[in-house]
Amino acid sequence: MASSFSTLGIELIATGEASGLWGDKTNVNLQMFQEITSGYVAQSIAGSAQTTALSITNATTGDTARQMIIEFTGTISGNQIVTIPDSLEKMYVVKNSTSGAHTVQFKTASGTGVTFGASDKGTKLVFVNGTNVIDAGLGGATDLNGEELILDEDADTSITADTDDQIDIKIAGADDFRFTANTFTALSGSGVVIPDSGLTLGSTAVTSTAAELNILDGVTSTTAELNILDGVTSTAAELNALDGITAVVGELNALDIGSTAVGTAIASKAVILDSNKDYTGIRNLTLTGDLTVGGDDITMGTNTAGNLLVADGTNFNSIAVSALSEISTAASDDVFIAIDTSGGGLKKIARSAVVAGLATDSAISNVVDDTSPQLGGNLDMNGADIVTTSNATIDLAPNGTGTVVVRGNTNSGAIVFNCESNSHGQTVIAQPHSASVTNTMLLPAGASSTLVSLVSTDTLTNKTLTSPKINEDVAVTSTATELNLLDGVTATTAELNILDGVTATAAEINLIDGGTARGTTAVADADGILTNDGGTMRMTSAATFKTYFQAGISSAADDISAGDAAVSIATSSGAVVIDSNASTVTVDGHTGVTIAASSSGNITLDSEVDITLDANGGDIFVKDGGTTFGSLTNTSGNLIIKSGTTTAATFSGANVTFAGTLASGAITAAGDILPSTDDARDLGSPSKQWRNIYTGDLHLSNKSKSEGNVVDGTTGDWTIQEGSENLYILNNKSGKKYKFKLQEV
Repeated sequence: MASSFSTLGIELIATGEASGLWGDKTNVNLQMFQEITSGYVAQSIAGSAQTTALSITNATTGDTARQMIIEFTGTISGNQIVTIPDSLEKMYVVKNSTSGAHTVQFKTASGTGVTFGASDKGTKLVFVNGTNVIDAGLGGATDLNGEELILDEDADTSITADTDDQIDIKIAGADDFRFTANTFTALSGSGVVIPDSGLTLGSTAVTSTAAELNILDGVTSTTAELNILDGVTSTAAELNALDGITAVVGELNALDIGSTAVGTAIASKAVILDSNKDYTGIRNLTLTGDLTVGGDDITMGTNTAGNLLVADGTNFNSIAVSALSEISTAASDDVFIAIDTSGGGLKKIARSAVVAGLATDSAISNVVDDTSPQLGGNLDMNGADIVTTSNATIDLAPNGTGTVVVRGNTNSGAIVFNCESNSHGQTVIAQPHSASVTNTMLLPAGASSTLVSLVSTDTLTNKTLTSPKINEDVAVTSTATELNLLDGVTATTAELNILDGVTATAAEINLIDGGTARGTTAVADADGILTNDGGTMRMTSAATFKTYFQAGISSAADDISAGDAAVSIATSSGAVVIDSNASTVTVDGHTGVTIAASSSGNITLDSEVDITLDANGGDIFVKDGGTTFGSLTNTSGNLIIKSGTTTAATFSGANVTFAGTLASGAITAAGDILPSTDDARDLGSPSKQWRNIYTGDLHLSNKSKSEGNVVDGTTGDWTIQEGSENLYILNNKSGKKYKFKLQEV
């Protein structure tokens, strides 16, 4: 029967097992018993919030989870969870020696446990019942978790903190006192007894007795009102004289004028008149009502004869009439101040009333009353017109050689002549200032007529034009008879210019005029061909053209142009060479370009530098006899290689994924060979096994698995190394080293 192991990893040797190894195995078991009962280990849990799993390995000493005393160390920057395997049954002494204000929970992998508060750096005695970690309540800080703490024998006096940040004290079954943050409260029905001289407020001791303090019971006076009594020497009878007075302190103080004589102003004191009811010394007096003066005069310190008393919105000021602001133009709503001689004194009068008053027998009623009126300034028409009656005319009669001038302003001077309905107008306007024109325009003599303008359409009859110029600076010298030759000609100027210097016959000209007749006369070198030489028509020999065309074909490809038909370049023997010498050669087929060897021979692309294949978004196909056997495809800047129509290899940057089997006699890697996904790819299979694996150290780790191994659920990190006589295994998590027990066969 094979040996078994306890939950703490102790090997239970079966009968007949471990022959010759009992001593070694028993020693290991005894060491583990020592760890279980008194072993100590310091376990660092430094770092941010995390879960640290403590494990137990069968028949192996040094496991942290087997030790009796575990001290947590390190600086923590987040809440920590430390787990032990489920199904353990043992006791632990756990000490929290971490630094950092965060919680530390000690629990089983699947159950519950105990928690050190953020500031709890104490020690706890706990036990594991096979499911959960339970606090024995015998060490470190005691967490009542809101439960009531009973203090006396009959259980009616207690301390409770079942409300966050609040402590309630119950005495004889009643809630008497309560502590909250910075506050102590005696609840209803309870009191606080403080001995005499036992109360200090701030740094000042209260020495008043309870009886003295009770004097203030019911007092509603303010501190300022109580301070009125400070220094009072009045007797009770004197104070009783004030009984019924409602004046405040300030009002009473205002009556205290001291030894100053009455009738004289004192700052912040009451106004007390003298025996004549006079008072002097007041600087400013503000009234919220009306001021009534019983006498005839208001006397001011400054009183200038002839001045007016003018209000400025705040005060009345003495101002001379000559100092008043002047109105340059009398508006329609302006008013004058006048004395009403019919009674009523000083009154205002509107400008319109003044104007109407001037229209009396003794005033000017019309400009006609002034036989020689003169303007003292410009005449503003104010939107009105100068009109006459009885079809009278308006004469403008300058004196002597004077003229009537229409001045310009922002525009040149202009006169508008309206139609009889004043709905249309024609403007005569002077040349602008920029033209610098000063001249005299005379109206035409003769009978009544209409002026001719640049844009008007008019007929001129019996007018003599001397050396006229028509649309250019050339005088017309043709006679009327000569000009009449053009009567009915429809040719354009350009067409007429063709005849300038022409000596050709009509038959010769007709050859150019689109004739369709064609002859069979052979072309000889000496024959002439009409050509346009830079705008000049010339006759050039056919031999010259032949030489030019032959030179163009052999030396410059851009001298060859094609029409609508196909163009073929062929040779019966030898090669066809297309060489641009100094630039690139471009073959542009609008619907495609085919380079083919119709007979035997190869097509060679040979470049001194790069060869670029650009499909402009399409694929690059590789064919044999017209059948596709491969292609290159661009997908988001990465290359896809297909075999036939099946994707064989996909590139992503420097990485390549093969869709099928990569067959090779040997693969040599210059770097690491990694799976595409962590913990998801195998090396070999149950039916495809590697014969031998040659490696240096063998590193085994399942730390990336959240579920751990299938035996106890823990994870590990081990390295197997070879020695000259032994095999060693290193625990990379704990740093411990072991060797395999090898038996020679």
